[in-house]
Amino acid sequence: MADPLKPTTSPLAARAIPKGPAAAFHAGLRAYMLAVYNYMASGLLLTGIVALFVVNSTGVRAVFFTASGAPTLLGWIAVFAPLALVFTLSFGINRLSLLLGLLAWAMLRYSRDLPIAKFFAYSAWLMAILTIVLAGKGVSALQEAGIIDIAPLGGGVRVSMLGIFPTLQSMGAQLLMLIAVLGGFLLNRRRAAVAVG
Repeated sequence: MADPLKPTTSPLAARAIPKGPAAAFHAGLRAYMLAVYNYMASGLLLTGIVALFVVNSTGVRAVFFTASGAPTLLGWIAVFAPLALVFTLSFGINRLSLLLGLLAWAMLRYSRDLPIAKFFAYSAWLMAILTIVLAGKGVSALQEAGIIDIAPLGGGVRVSMLGIFPTLQSMGAQLLMLIAVLGGFLLNRRRAAVAVG
């Protein structure tokens, strides 16, 4: 029996094979669809692996199911969360596309007027300041938990919003971070000067 889709056995199938520019289009479309189906198959495989892990792991299974096998609240959330995501995307896809299109247009239109170099310079300094503040807060939290000893500094000021605590450890950590940050900025400035000059 002849295969109707094989061009060697069916003259109808031979006429359906595109030639010229259409052949390139169909080859690209075929490759794209193959990538989509491979992506979907990988997602299905990952879902199966996670389901197998949940079923075979007693601790994880107890989080999603009761002893009688009925789903817990978290189990019901895990069941219906993908459905809620699909409904949300389905109902809002038209507005979402228009909104994203307008946002992309506005960003491309007005980004020429933004001083990007100044923005990155200010954000780098802001991150440096946050590094120093969070170093003090982190050491203070470890001291409150009893993990690090407390060596108080006499007459020190405590400003917890800025991460300043009157202990030797927190001030030392902030001093080390300040040295590291300033060293990084100086090294970056030196490299920029060498690259320009």
